[in-house]
Amino acid sequence: MWRSRMRLRPVYLALLLVSLWIGFGAQFAEAQPAVFPAADRIVAIGDLHGDLHITRHVLRMARITNGLDQWAAGKTVVVQMGDVLDRGDEEQELLEFLARLQKEAEAAGGALHLLLGNHELMNARQDFRYVTEGGFADFRHLRPRRSSPGQAAGGATRPRRRLPPRRALRHAAGPAERGHHRRG
Repeated sequence: MWRSRMRLRPVYLALLLVSLWIGFGAQFAEAQPAVFPAADRIVAIGDLHGDLHITRHVLRMARITNGLDQWAAGKTVVVQMGDVLDRGDEEQELLEFLARLQKEAEAAGGALHLLLGNHELMNARQDFRYVTEGGFADFRHLRPRRSSPGQAAGGATRPRRRLPPRRALRHAAGPAERGHHRRG
């Protein structure tokens, strides 16, 4: 019993990290268009890798935040290019900081867009090679709860549309090759 729980722990961590990531963006997912209006200033920021100190420093240097770590960029659009997770020990604090900045940016007429990087996808695939002990410790206090699909992250993982079983299977398997889709 104990060993089976230990084997499931990485699975729970992966689901938790992805749920948190999706949850932070879910509040804006319904309202945001696929195409955004032009902005006077766009700032792209790359790999943060769980380092809150460096993230704060970079945002101040780019005049995105002020000395109190509050949004100070007005209508600026910031695109974080992914890889918020892994290699650092402050992942949870960093995710919470970015979620707060998203709200502040929207209130000021700006935006902070968080893209998924390869490290977020690696965690979702249960590839924890780059997760530090501090990264695991950040989420250790959260226990997995039994819930139905779609309840994680406040329903952000809920399917938007259901496909009939045959079509869902075909969609998951990829496009059918010519001539191989016929029944027969």
